Amino acid sequence: MAWTGQDERQELELSLLSHFVIEAILTFDSLPSLQIEIVANQDLETFMKTNIWTPLGMNSTTFRPWSRPDLEEKFVELAWRGRDGKLTKGKNPYGPAVDCCGGVGLFSTPRDQARLLAALLKDGHGVMSKASLDELMSPQTEDPSHFLSIVCGTKRAHLGQTWPEGSNGDFGLSSSINATDFPGRRAANSANWQGMPGIHAVSLYTHHHRL
Repeated sequence: MAWTGQDERQELELSLLSHFVIEAILTFDSLPSLQIEIVANQDLETFMKTNIWTPLGMNSTTFRPWSRPDLEEKFVELAWRGRDGKLTKGKNPYGPAVDCCGGVGLFSTPRDQARLLAALLKDGHGVMSKASLDELMSPQTEDPSHFLSIVCGTKRAHLGQTWPEGSNGDFGLSSSINATDFPGRRAANSANWQGMPGIHAVSLYTHHHRL
């Protein structure tokens, strides 16, 4: 996508980021992705590759692993643990996704994920404006009770498994943000998100402080 200037880029970033609240709160994964594709006039794979993955050197990240035999051969096998404690071989229940969806279907590596997290800790590192990054890492609801009822309630086994009992937090833009310290593990106002196999990523950055 050809940017016409910094103001236009920042305006587009903020417009796109505002829609990720829908994804976080309603888990309506495809809508923000489609909005990006319409605004950018590109499919999400091309947009992300051009504006984020390539600039950061994330060469092993894609929504379309079937087009990358070099990545498919490196897939880690999944396993499910039954109530009896035994493991059985499993498979990805969500793929391959027909469309490029921001909330499901992205394949990557720990090295590439670390590159993205490092960029966030460096004020966006050229792929995102400071204003957009601050918005990305800010609480987004007036009343966090719904967030707590989901993450620390009905969906705790998946979304809140790393949250201590009695924790407070809120929805960020496609992330969860803890309002209090997790002693020995996570500073207050850190953004956290997780992947389908149970992987977790934490970015210790907010508009209040950066670690």
